[in-house]
Amino acid sequence: MTTGGMIGFFARHPTAANLLMLVAIVAGIVSVDRNNTQFFPDFDLDLATVSVVWPGAGAADVDAAIVAALEPGLRTVAGAKKVSGTAREGAGQLVVEFEPGADIQAGLSEVENVVAQATTLPEGAERPVVQRVAFHDTVARVAVSGDYPEAVLKARAKRIREALLARGVDRVTMFGARDEEILVEVAPEALLRLNATPGDIAAAIARSSRDLPAGDTAGASEFQIRGLGLRARASQLADMEIRAGDDGERVLLGDIAQVRDSFD
Repeated sequence: MTTGGMIGFFARHPTAANLLMLVAIVAGIVSVDRNNTQFFPDFDLDLATVSVVWPGAGAADVDAAIVAALEPGLRTVAGAKKVSGTAREGAGQLVVEFEPGADIQAGLSEVENVVAQATTLPEGAERPVVQRVAFHDTVARVAVSGDYPEAVLKARAKRIREALLARGVDRVTMFGARDEEILVEVAPEALLRLNATPGDIAAAIARSSRDLPAGDTAGASEFQIRGLGLRARASQLADMEIRAGDDGERVLLGDIAQVRDSFD
């Protein structure tokens, strides 16, 4: 009596079974590095965001001057399903949700055009940032620590981020590091001597430390002109003139305050 089928074949030829097992093992080893392994499946989010920073503004002012100014125009974008806006102290954001199957790239371009044509945004607001919301799968987290000043650690983390981006990583996000700021501590007796308030000093800094667009040139070559007056370091801010007397005496910020680079 003979046994047919695959079981009978391997029973009569045990070497073939061993060869088949060996081929399966080799194929498994080769394919391990080629498998796409990730926590979540790939999918697209049909969303675009418009973010506007307005330093020092309250949430109600942001809502009235930024969110309410941009929302009507964004609702007219082709393919837009829903537009929602949020306002908080110092910043506002609008989210444009597109219909399924809509041309997101065309919609994103139209959103940028709407924002570029907005002429009623407040003067102190920064340039709006338009971007498409995308999902990124987290690959790894790198912690940078050590017995060094915070500025040194943050600079080192930035160099690591730039190196990873240069090697082809799609996105590297830094978190946990505080934002740099310039701390100005004015002595009360100096304010009394100048008959000034902290608000007066802050206003003088705001007037003197800023970059201003100055239009463009016409003709064969067209250039955009911009006045560069932003003081990004404490030493630069300390040399700023606060007040000038009739006798020519100049009062510098460093004369009445301690100015130093710090973190938020």
